[in-house]
Amino acid sequence: MDKQSLIHLFDYHYWANERLWQSIAALSEEQYTGADGDGGPSVRALCVRMVATENLWINYLWHGGVEFLDETHLPTRALLREEWKALEEEIRDFLDELSPADLNRRVTPPFLKPEASLKVWEALLQVINHGTETRAQVRLRLDQVFKTN
Repeated sequence: MDKQSLIHLFDYHYWANERLWQSIAALSEEQYTGADGDGGPSVRALCVRMVATENLWINYLWHGGVEFLDETHLPTRALLREEWKALEEEIRDFLDELSPADLNRRVTPPFLKPEASLKVWEALLQVINHGTETRAQVRLRLDQVFKTN
């Protein structure tokens, strides 16, 4: 995978996140934090999960650290939004600095199975794939919220 293709994928990822955020911002606090009728995660929990995954990967790939965020780290919608925007900037900066050799460097994240080694570009695709999956879950949850109101 080349750098320009990854940048293009992240451009789309952040465009889609921004569109999603417009719907999230329109929710009441109860709609934002409430679980669905089947006991599924709240919109807040899903968004925190997306931010936490991006944060985990960028901290590991760029800084070598492992940091797991959860809802206690992002107790308000404003803090979540702030972290979401900061992560976008950090990932864009990281992408700017990557060389072809960096993209193909193998990593073995301690939070995956020990034998799970992957290239940096493959890890970055995990961020994109996870974001797509989580946006779909949030959209489903938003549909449920708006249908009941």
